[in-house]
Amino acid sequence: MAKYTAQFSSVTFAVAAAGAAIGTTATNGFMGLINGSSTQQVKFSEIYMGGEAPSASTVAAMTFGRATTLAATATAGAATLMASDITATLPASVPTAFSQWVTTTAPVVTAGATLLRLSYNAYGGIVRWVSSPDQQITSLGTAAYVVGTQGAGGEVILTQTAGTAALMSGHFVFEVL
Repeated sequence: MAKYTAQFSSVTFAVAAAGAAIGTTATNGFMGLINGSSTQQVKFSEIYMGGEAPSASTVAAMTFGRATTLAATATAGAATLMASDITATLPASVPTAFSQWVTTTAPVVTAGATLLRLSYNAYGGIVRWVSSPDQQITSLGTAAYVVGTQGAGGEVILTQTAGTAALMSGHFVFEVL
């Protein structure tokens, strides 16, 4: 299967508590990825963030989780590139990475949909989560996640839930099945 990377560069993350709408439509404020079809599965093997705060230490309390309300009309704002052998068979549709949307429906990640908490110092600090080969985080389809259920949950969001809005760059590494 093909491996991909989705990157974001110099994004100021908006701070939104778990369960609150991530309210940025014109500016960056999160990093999201939604699967390309209702049957597509994505396996995440790495999440990386590097802090770019310009002058002082600041805590960036980050959450990676499944969206319980989908971002409506996502706009790309992040690059998605193939990272594996160029002879691999490409899926019919590729997941879309985004950090903005154009309509008023904002994504939400509730506490019950949080998969990872990745806090770090955004003044030059880094955080890197890497899965073991059989412990990858997966997403399936394109529907919103319903807390307490198994199955659909095809949009994942990396957002800042506490601290001062932090400037950072980073990437996701994932495989499309």
